[in-house]
Amino acid sequence: MHQVSTTFCAWVTVFALGAVLVPEASAQGSESKLAAANAVIGFRVNWMGDATPFNSCSVFQAAERPADFPEGISPPLRRVLDRSESPCENRAPQIPGRWTPEVAVDSVVVSGDTATVFATVRKGEMSYFEEYSVVRGQPGQWSTREVRIWGALREYPIRPSTE
Repeated sequence: MHQVSTTFCAWVTVFALGAVLVPEASAQGSESKLAAANAVIGFRVNWMGDATPFNSCSVFQAAERPADFPEGISPPLRRVLDRSESPCENRAPQIPGRWTPEVAVDSVVVSGDTATVFATVRKGEMSYFEEYSVVRGQPGQWSTREVRIWGALREYPIRPSTE
């Protein structure tokens, strides 16, 4: 039994080292994730006609924190980012019971020439989820193939204390 656990530990160590030694894949993954997020932003603005601001910190983090952010987001689409400089800088606290509409990119999963982008949309007291299926066409060009929208949730305001 001792030998099996030693072999297993060695395999896990080799696997972990192999994953760390491939920085090119990570840089390419970040670029692809940002391109997929750009396709989603473009789809929401151009096809859905919805210019709800995107939480730039969520886009930045879902794209693996690219050093040149917001490069990779089409210049005309940058207007819907809630901020382009210092995307994750401290934000002013929200007033209880008031919501700022926003789209937060929860994650971007890229697999070859396809990607799935998950987002949460908050408008007023309601929030819902969007799942985008995005495909790569020409190099660097991604387009949205399908959108699924579900789960409207009501967020109740915090009531002031009566004490």
